[in-house]
Amino acid sequence: MIDERMFELLRTQLALANEEKSTLMEQVINVTTEVHMLRSAIQKSNDQSKELLSTIKKLNKKIDTLTETVMSKNKRIEELERALTKSSSDLANAMIKIEDGRKKRFARTSEQRALLNNRNIDKRAEEKAMFNGTNDSLRECQDDNDDDENTKDKIANKEKKEKKISKSREKNRQHVDKTVYCKLSDYYRLPEGARFMKREGEMDLSYYKEIKYQPAQVIEYIYEVGRVQLADGSFVPTMETPHAVDKCPFSSTLLAQVLSWKYVYNLSVNNIRKRLSVLGAHFSKQTLNRYLHIGIHGLRDFLEETFRNEVKETSYLMIDETCALVALFKDGIKSFKKKYIWAFYAKIKRMVYYMYEKGSRARDVVTGFLDTFCGFISSDGYVGYSIFDDEKNYPNIIRCGCWTHARRKFIDALPSDRQSMDVINDIGDLFKIETILSVNEDDDETKKMIRQRDSNKVMQRLYCRLKSLSNDIVTMSNEMMKNAVNYTLNQWNNLRNYILNGQVQISNNLVEQRMKPIKLNLKVCQNIGSEPAAEDAAFIFSLTESCALNNITPETYLEKLLRCIHDKDVDKKTLLPCYYKQ
Repeated sequence: MIDERMFELLRTQLALANEEKSTLMEQVINVTTEVHMLRSAIQKSNDQSKELLSTIKKLNKKIDTLTETVMSKNKRIEELERALTKSSSDLANAMIKIEDGRKKRFARTSEQRALLNNRNIDKRAEEKAMFNGTNDSLRECQDDNDDDENTKDKIANKEKKEKKISKSREKNRQHVDKTVYCKLSDYYRLPEGARFMKREGEMDLSYYKEIKYQPAQVIEYIYEVGRVQLADGSFVPTMETPHAVDKCPFSSTLLAQVLSWKYVYNLSVNNIRKRLSVLGAHFSKQTLNRYLHIGIHGLRDFLEETFRNEVKETSYLMIDETCALVALFKDGIKSFKKKYIWAFYAKIKRMVYYMYEKGSRARDVVTGFLDTFCGFISSDGYVGYSIFDDEKNYPNIIRCGCWTHARRKFIDALPSDRQSMDVINDIGDLFKIETILSVNEDDDETKKMIRQRDSNKVMQRLYCRLKSLSNDIVTMSNEMMKNAVNYTLNQWNNLRNYILNGQVQISNNLVEQRMKPIKLNLKVCQNIGSEPAAEDAAFIFSLTESCALNNITPETYLEKLLRCIHDKDVDKKTLLPCYYKQ
């Protein structure tokens, strides 16, 4: 028989064991849940790591492709740098030639040239840097300089540069009419007991310069003139007329000076009258004007025909015209009208002839002047010159157009149409060729050959571009662009003619610059008092401007002409500015 107490004990132990079991089961379930959670977390992290790995692989592939692209770009950059280095050296050489040409034309210094490839290196600075106080270092510097292959060339360039500098100094030095050298003994007496200081056995001297101005004087001479009867019964005066020009009491020197004041230095008659009154000569405005024109009439009668014929006897003329206000008198009424003065510039002889033909701008003026002319002429697009395009009536004259006028029209059209910039660049290529020719100082035959070889190619390209623009409806709807394109195409044959002769200029700028003295004079005087005065002014401007072209002092030249007016044996041709020797 089982004891009841034992049964209860076992039952109690079983209950405790079941409770422990349930507790353990709960723990197992919790642990199992944690394990499942950990497993799911690990699985998620593995998935994310796989995604990251795939992303990294993609990025690595992209990096590889970019690296390859960078390498190819680096190769391209190296090629461009080599090409740029080569082109920069060519550009530097071209710039040297252009700068040399500008220095010849405008007398500039050689500072820019010294900064380019052909510069003179300062060896003295290198010697100072390498010198350490011993003779050996100085000897090494000298040996290095002796081993330099370009030393002789640099010395030669330096000597040429010094010669140019000395020439420019001589040219630009102060010019005076007279130099007086004052010795020390002329103005100083040595006191008793004193002595002069010496240096290296010679008197220590220094020099001072003073430039003085002596005021001019206007002196009136009155001569007694009698009549003498010769043995043959004829009568002669004791003195021929001392006047340079009849009915003008001014001497040759004074008349030349007054004409220069009026037409070279652009002083008005009132200012000339004031200046003479300060010097002691008092004239009214009318009297001074009359004397001036009497003098000019004398010069015209003496030299104008010779001057005109000499300008016509050339193979190349540049022609232009400008306007001026001229006073006209009709029925006692004075009125001012716009009239024209023509300029015929003989570039080869460096002479310009101004002509006032009743103020007309008609083609009869230029055809009358060129009646015996044979050669090339340069002009703008004025319709009056178109008569020379007729080869039947004028077979001996070839007219050349002006590329500056053509380019100017495209510059005006540039704000409204950017296509005109392409045309401007093409015309600029033509001017670049001319710049190179002027820098190289080629002869006329070489210029002609290079123009027909290089400039002709540029003009063919330009002509195709202009034809394309003329067929573009949108472009031709622009009025300024239409005007520029049509002007260039209409003048094309004349614009091309400059390549036929090496003496011909690509533009008409040189003769337009010859109009500057007339415009400056009119800016002061405002107008010309009459048509005879305009004819006189045209001829005196011909003389003074031709003097400027030949580097002749106008006062001296005019005085020489006035002194030779009464000389019947003088050769007038030797008195022209192109043959005149000061």
